[in-house]
Amino acid sequence: MGNYLGLDLSLTHTGFYLIKDGGTDEYCEIKTKPDGWLNDIQRVDHIAKQILDKIKNTNIDFIAMEDYFSGQQAGSVIKLAILGTVVRTRLLDNKYSYMAFAPTQIKKFETGSGVAPKDNMLKSVFKKHNLDTNSNNIADACAIAHLGKAYVEWQSGKRDFLKYEEEILKKVSKERSIVTPYTL
Repeated sequence: MGNYLGLDLSLTHTGFYLIKDGGTDEYCEIKTKPDGWLNDIQRVDHIAKQILDKIKNTNIDFIAMEDYFSGQQAGSVIKLAILGTVVRTRLLDNKYSYMAFAPTQIKKFETGSGVAPKDNMLKSVFKKHNLDTNSNNIADACAIAHLGKAYVEWQSGKRDFLKYEEEILKKVSKERSIVTPYTL
């Protein structure tokens, strides 16, 4: 089966969901507040370190995360871009590959609608993955992890997905690529 990590990056409540080979999945929110940090870089670095600490000594088969998104105020987008960049860099520095998916792709894969509201995501995650949570961040991370797992299975030839799931898997197979660590 394998180990698949889903990350819903956020400055305040990063969602972390690890599908574990053989059973008990792990999930949490990595919470931070603006106060208590000298600057945003220190705060972002803390989030990245927390993620790496949680996966240390675990063979991760695939890491999936939500890609940067627009529609927010410029300051928030810049801070999320910093967070995404630091996490991606730390993953690569530690020899992990990853793939980022658009928010609409995650929602459509999980619910059948690319514009599904948060409540629909919570309901779908409960129904499809038996995760009962009131945290949108953990629910999103769960959906992202399952999309990553499905992507790996799709690439290996599995084809028994729901129609809307298959549409997303075909699309991301053409549009997205896995980012892998490089060596000099």
